Order: sequence, then C-alpha cells, then structure tokens
Amino acid sequence: MSLSEKLWDTLTTVIKMNDKVERMADSVKQQQVRIEDLTMRVVRLETALEIAMLRPAPKPIPKTGPKPRRAGLPKKNNPGGNAGVTTPPPHDPPAASVRRASG
Repeated sequence: MSLSEKLWDTLTTVIKMNDKVERMADSVKQQQVRIEDLTMRVVRLETALEIAMLRPAPKPIPKTGPKPRRAGLPKKNNPGGNAGVTTPPPHDPPAASVRRASG
C-alpha cells in the first residue's frame, strides 16, 4: 500500500466521521429542544401545585336532605318526594257522630 492510498483512506474516514458528527449534532439539538420543553412543563406543573397548596381547602358540600320544618307550617303532601314521610288525609267527621234533631 502506497502512501497516497493510506492518505486517501484516512481522508475518506475523516469525511465519513464528519458526516456522523453533523448528524449527531442535529440529534443533540433536537433532544435539547425536547428537554427544554419538558423542563418548562415541569415548572408549570410545580407552579400549579404550589398555588393549589396555598389556597384554603374547599368547604365540603352539605348533604341534601329534607329541609327542617318551621313551627306552625303544615306538611306538604308529596308522594314519592320524601320517602317514608306521609301526611294524614284531611279530617272529615264520621257520619255516625252526626245526629239529626228529631222533631
């Protein structure tokens, strides 16, 4: 092998390596952009978490149920609305207790 062939082989190897280095540089740039994007997302999540932790805890929602009756008001007849709560039927005097005056 002559000196010129060795020199030529070395030069082609350097050119191939240069191409690989350029491709790696592009890949590193893309990865850096992805890392910066993920870093910004983590910062936003941390900020949201810190804000949420600084706020007072929300008050629990009260359970819905029958409202307390005010004294003196009659119950409403609501079939199916309040389970187990019924109102008595209107009071009619029994027919046997009504007597006619004889005359």
